[in-house]
Amino acid sequence: MGATTIWERWDSMLPDGSVNPGQMTSFNHYALGAVADWMHRVVAGLAPAAPGYREITVRPRPHPPLTHASARHHTPYGEASVAWQRADGRFSLDAVVPVGTSATVHLPGQEPVTVGHGRHSWTVPDPCAVPEPRPGTVRELIDTVELWPKAVSVLVGHGLADDAAQVADRAARYLDHPAENLPRLVSHKGTGERAEEVCRELGRLLS
Repeated sequence: MGATTIWERWDSMLPDGSVNPGQMTSFNHYALGAVADWMHRVVAGLAPAAPGYREITVRPRPHPPLTHASARHHTPYGEASVAWQRADGRFSLDAVVPVGTSATVHLPGQEPVTVGHGRHSWTVPDPCAVPEPRPGTVRELIDTVELWPKAVSVLVGHGLADDAAQVADRAARYLDHPAENLPRLVSHKGTGERAEEVCRELGRLLS
């Protein structure tokens, strides 16, 4: 519909151009706009460092589930943009800084650099490619994006739980227990001997 703000609902404006007669029809909804602001400033990494984007901060925060992100903003000086991607162990960042402005660029694992207007590109090691430390507790295992689905697959595959939802429900009761004990904690009755074998398998997975 050509919106340039975040609406409170998808159909705040109807296909015929009229305003939805129901409630909740904000056309610049802060609660959802705050999410968009977070995506610009944190995920993509484009933010003002001075009024009107006279100075710009470029500081993307890559996270393992994301392989790329980008954002652009029409400042009083022209369009500023940031785009990054993760591939083959490398993190690549492209930034466009409008004429009359400057940008301080924070690359993962590097000292900040300040650049003037123009197109700029950098490539550094992918910070997300560094192996995560071995999770010590069930809580840490759940929070480890790479390992938790694999652990669930092992438990369900050996018949210690019916599905991923049941594993999560039972694991929530033992968040501060050692991660390698998870098979014993979530197993069905009568599967204790099998749980011991799965504990060893899970230990190998976590090492």
